Amino acid sequence: MKKSKILVPALGILVLSTAASITGTVAWFSVNNSVTVNGMQVTTKVAGNLLIAEENAEAQFGSALAQGRTGVLEPASTTNNVDYFYTTDAKADGSKQEATTDKPYVAYNESTALANTAAGKEKFDEAFVEAYTDIKHSETPVTTSTVVYGYIDYSFYLKATNTAANPYVVRMTKCNLTYNNAALGATDLAWRVGVFAKASAKETETTDEVATANHKSILKQASAAYFDGTAVTSTTAKAAPSKLGEAVVVTADIAQNATVYEKVTVRLWLEGEDTSCNNETYAALTNSWKLDLQFELVDKTDTTKPAVTAIGSVAA
Repeated sequence: MKKSKILVPALGILVLSTAASITGTVAWFSVNNSVTVNGMQVTTKVAGNLLIAEENAEAQFGSALAQGRTGVLEPASTTNNVDYFYTTDAKADGSKQEATTDKPYVAYNESTALANTAAGKEKFDEAFVEAYTDIKHSETPVTTSTVVYGYIDYSFYLKATNTAANPYVVRMTKCNLTYNNAALGATDLAWRVGVFAKASAKETETTDEVATANHKSILKQASAAYFDGTAVTSTTAKAAPSKLGEAVVVTADIAQNATVYEKVTVRLWLEGEDTSCNNETYAALTNSWKLDLQFELVDKTDTTKPAVTAIGSVAA
């Protein structure tokens, strides 16, 4: 059984390079879909009074952070970037069978321990791996080289100090997919970027930023579309994704002379309900694209540096 696979990256200005090979033409949950993307590297940079660190320790904050992630992604679907679902049942046109059939959606659940430092993961979903790879963990234990995931996270801390009289905020001001091949910009639309953020106390690691209440936005390319305008919300239902296209502002107002610490997680996945999520699209992804993200500390009233509401598509 061949199914779609994607290997992933890290964040902020985010820079990713990839290689891919595939066969088949049917959209995601189909048994004929197989996508493999290898090798991604991401570097995060900040400037001015905005600093970044991988851990919330004062001595670690600086102006740049490099994070690497290597993990195989399979398509999944979510309305809130927290609860994910998948299925391996597909119609001939690539759309999914409804829950009234004998193969409803399945809840994605990373509950089995497997430390994978390359992917930044501690657990995986046994059923998800078996559905996409035919590996039965009880017979052939899943390893870091055979595991697949529904999403990959890139987490970091921001330290923002406002020295101006006006309130300042931290915005994500760039989220661009850049292609060496301009044609890819019109076809590779299934990538999704979700952003979480929560204020964090200095020198603590107790902040749970990945929660529905802390979800800032789901970003997609402006022309990307779901099969029926919705994503999967439970094993039996679908709905419009929440916070889809909302402006990404990761802090509350920062007063003059105040310093705030914010934990941010950028979550990357391949949206299986996207109509463009198919083999022919990803077959062309050999060393051809990168993802650039940027966060900036700006005056709340500054309209020249707005927060992003979509993933941009730029031909290199």
